[in-house]
Amino acid sequence: VPLRVLITSDVAGVRDEYATVLKAAGARVTVAEVPDAAGLGQADVVMLHRREFAPLPEASRRALEAFAGRGGGMVAVHGAVAAGDARWGREMFGGGWDPDKSRRFESLMMLYVLTDDHPVVAGCSPFDLTEETVYDLELADKVQVLASAFTPKGRDGSVPENGRVRASIYDIQPQMWVHQGAKHRAMVLLQGAGEGMRHASIRAFILRGLAWAAGRKKTDEWVPAADLADLRYPAGGPLRADKAIQQFRMQPGFVATVVAEESLINKPIAIQWDGGGRLWVAETPEYPNGRRPLVAEPWKETGVLEPGNYERPARDRISVLVDTDGDGKMDRKDLFHEGLELITGFQVYGQGVIAVAQPDIVYLADTDGDGKADLEKPLFGGFTPGDTHFVANSFILAPDGWIYASTGSGASVRDPGTKKQVAQISPGVFRFRPDGSAIEQVASQGGNSFGAEVTSDMEIFHSKATSGQPVQHVVLPEWVMAKASSTGLRSMESVNPGRRVARADLPDRAPIMQIDQVGRFSAACSVPVYEGGAWPDEYRDTIFMTEPILDVIHHERLVRKGPSFEGQLVLRDEEWLRSTDYWFCPVTVTFGPDGAMYVLDFYTPVVAHNDTRGPKHSRSNASIRPDRESYFGRIYRIQHESAPRFVHPDLGRSDAAGLVAVFEHPNRVVRANALRLLMDKSGVALEAAVPALRRMAAEGKTPPARIQALWALGRMGKLDDALFAKAAADGDS
Repeated sequence: VPLRVLITSDVAGVRDEYATVLKAAGARVTVAEVPDAAGLGQADVVMLHRREFAPLPEASRRALEAFAGRGGGMVAVHGAVAAGDARWGREMFGGGWDPDKSRRFESLMMLYVLTDDHPVVAGCSPFDLTEETVYDLELADKVQVLASAFTPKGRDGSVPENGRVRASIYDIQPQMWVHQGAKHRAMVLLQGAGEGMRHASIRAFILRGLAWAAGRKKTDEWVPAADLADLRYPAGGPLRADKAIQQFRMQPGFVATVVAEESLINKPIAIQWDGGGRLWVAETPEYPNGRRPLVAEPWKETGVLEPGNYERPARDRISVLVDTDGDGKMDRKDLFHEGLELITGFQVYGQGVIAVAQPDIVYLADTDGDGKADLEKPLFGGFTPGDTHFVANSFILAPDGWIYASTGSGASVRDPGTKKQVAQISPGVFRFRPDGSAIEQVASQGGNSFGAEVTSDMEIFHSKATSGQPVQHVVLPEWVMAKASSTGLRSMESVNPGRRVARADLPDRAPIMQIDQVGRFSAACSVPVYEGGAWPDEYRDTIFMTEPILDVIHHERLVRKGPSFEGQLVLRDEEWLRSTDYWFCPVTVTFGPDGAMYVLDFYTPVVAHNDTRGPKHSRSNASIRPDRESYFGRIYRIQHESAPRFVHPDLGRSDAAGLVAVFEHPNRVVRANALRLLMDKSGVALEAAVPALRRMAAEGKTPPARIQALWALGRMGKLDDALFAKAAADGDS
């Protein structure tokens, strides 16, 4: 049955445009400047749009009351909330304008849409628009908020009287909601002063709202197909991945492609490749709050996946991504394990992976070969930081057989069986045996951290955020320091203290601006050294890091300086990569077996965790914000146009001698997997590798090949004095 719609507005263009859309969809439409009893008597639902904030005539208000009393639906847009006094607005719309305290201001703002919380916002995303925002209305107790925005109110609740009034980060208020009256439904959208009425998402909200308020089951029946297609990627909001890479400003000779994107993956935080060249990914949609209860209304704090449901299984996961059609883009995800909370790193190992997710470092194994973990064995407990960005992360299986990791927090490490403390870990770098037999500190240094690196020749690097010292090098490990405890020496040395970001146009909108080390690397994470073998020679052994708050990837040379290194800029007035899309959030960069860079992008308006400016914080010490996205996530591949195409050997099918031969592969990922799989062998199979290892250690064509062979022999107890002396003479020791 065609629905009868009355469209009222004090703007003729709005009346005409919305009438045209609705008529084209089959609705019976009448238009008027103000509602009256006659028009409402012929309508099932009414759209009330007002540019001006002024009361409607008393006759119109009485007619609307009668209309609501017989179950008529209402959609109130912008100034319509001032149709009557505040009490009247609460009863009719769930919120009303109070001329003594309610306020308006125009600004470039983000409308924070609560995706999928209601049919009106199904499949939608937040977006920027320049519009008039309304706040400090009188609200009913039980409205369901569908979108919000920051207001200009300061920390003390005041609004600047003079100068530029703009959004702060202290006050979040509803901007769209639905209300269930005694007999009627109403939806309210506070935007609509100007061009916002032509925004496809705004139009969809209003048209869906009319259908919902009228009690229709199909809320999309009047929304143009083109508008529906753009709801997830609206104007001013997130870009589709293929459009997002067009915003990259890269160095000449490099090409970016999309490897994976939503909805296949969400919030990728770590990737690794196995011996067959398969790409494994860890996703953390639980970040930052996990299953910790809210401290604010759900529409204010979007860092929890299911508000109020804290006994549910965790949703972080590890999977294998598959490119089924060979076009270079992953299109299938084989789930290996789901049920982790706040995963921040993993290492392919044995029959599966070793991962860290609160509260444990755990071995997840596929013992029956079906591609899914059926064994979950905790190795160490105690990894539950109060602040969830002070976490253990960035697992790296080093040539010495230990897994190295970075951490921003201390941990009282417990045996998962006996619960007895086995170690005390402090912020910095630690390492552990993959079988869980030992764990120890490598280097200590206060401060939060995300990112670690161990090179082929066992140089250890560590990132450090909010410190002004983004890259640290481990000069003396703790077990050496312990032998001379009163020297005043430090275990780590800063490689690039005080390094500034080469970006002059720092963001100036309060919700997205940088805090702490402004203009520096305040969220430095990821410190991979290039040993990929595919890029021009000048990239060999150079280091990269990311600054996700400022949308850049940074690059430096590593120059020997005594026992440590000095970072030297390669580019003076630009970053190696800069995106002009502020949703770009590169939390991790690493290098693959093809020698390309892989960029893991949370793709979210904000990644900043705590906020030293003083807004309210969650139980994980993350600032309470409505813009913590969990749906999006991308992996990009950046390759040099002259890169050779490496053949990836199937290491799982190689015998011991074949694995040793792979030590001369130009790519470190491939070499490291060969060593890992070699050391997985035992008995006769491992012993058979000794002659090949001796030849490689003595005659290998490259230092990484010789060094890796030396490590293998050392771990097997087969490294003799003659080989070591030759390695020292060759500079490999």
